[in-house]
Amino acid sequence: MRRAAVVCRLGVHWVMTRGLCALPRPVAYGLARGLGTALSVVPSKRRTALTQNIAVAHGLPVADPTVRRDMRRAWQHAMLNYVDLFRLARPDTPTFVGSIHVDDWRPYDDAVAQGKGVILVSAHLGNCDTVVQKLALRGSRVLIPIEPIEPPELLELIRRQRAALGMDFVPVSTDTFKRMATHLRTGGTVVIVCDRDIQGTGYPVTFFGHQVSMPQAAIVLAIRTGAAVLGAFGCRHADSSISARFTNGFSFGAERELDTPSSAPDLPAAGTQRRSLKTQLDEGMRQLAALLEEAIRRDPGQWVVQQPVFDGVECSKPATALPRTLCRAAIVLAIVGVVAGGLAWVRGLRT
Repeated sequence: MRRAAVVCRLGVHWVMTRGLCALPRPVAYGLARGLGTALSVVPSKRRTALTQNIAVAHGLPVADPTVRRDMRRAWQHAMLNYVDLFRLARPDTPTFVGSIHVDDWRPYDDAVAQGKGVILVSAHLGNCDTVVQKLALRGSRVLIPIEPIEPPELLELIRRQRAALGMDFVPVSTDTFKRMATHLRTGGTVVIVCDRDIQGTGYPVTFFGHQVSMPQAAIVLAIRTGAAVLGAFGCRHADSSISARFTNGFSFGAERELDTPSSAPDLPAAGTQRRSLKTQLDEGMRQLAALLEEAIRRDPGQWVVQQPVFDGVECSKPATALPRTLCRAAIVLAIVGVVAGGLAWVRGLRT
């Protein structure tokens, strides 16, 4: 039974990859927007969570028209991101990634020049997955921890697909932190998406006025390795072009390597070091939360997190939800349209 499910999921992934790679990008994007619009009216836990997150980011009730509009846009952006993921298998991927505009490379280049590695913190905002591919084209050694998914065969397939340009995607496990630290100490770049506490081991911070748990790996890594920390965010524009920007680095007293041997004469007493670490971690996490807030507030309609970020926030179902059966039918038709359109396009090219 499990084998059949694995084969089915791998088959769907293969079909979607072939279909979306065959279609012209504008056609694939049009289908993605249609599918995103359909999903925005399907009653589901993901839709509820997405609505809740965007409402908190706006500081508005979930039924507000602005929230409902941006919830629909977020679904569309999520589907557009999937299109770009599947199309990484195309041979012209370097050209597409090369077309992404970066506002200013200086913050990143200055951080690299420090020689202690670079930690880029980001959020599920815009098309962050494609934007980071830009680093690989510049020859940067990039390591990105990713959420493990089932089945493992699909995880490996997606990992290889995302690593097409040479980046290293590592499923989160018990040794991931050590691998990231080693990578930084050799001058590499680590990218960490920080707006979801996937493992449930995060650090309490205030985020959009609510107490949430946020991954602390980026700040702890910076404290332990001395690596520079700066933000990196993507944005998809109305004409479907993509841009990226780096923020200036932020400092929270992480300039000293905490792995100094205990025989070092200037090492403070153990209690002092623990207090220093706690102070640095508090300040680093505060700055991290503020950085993500500022980035998301630029356009909450591109924040695509479909899992609850804020516990205890009420989120009722919008009254405009269409019947579930009708919505599911629309989704199936959209997927069939993607595959049929891709195959028709291939046949047209061959004739």
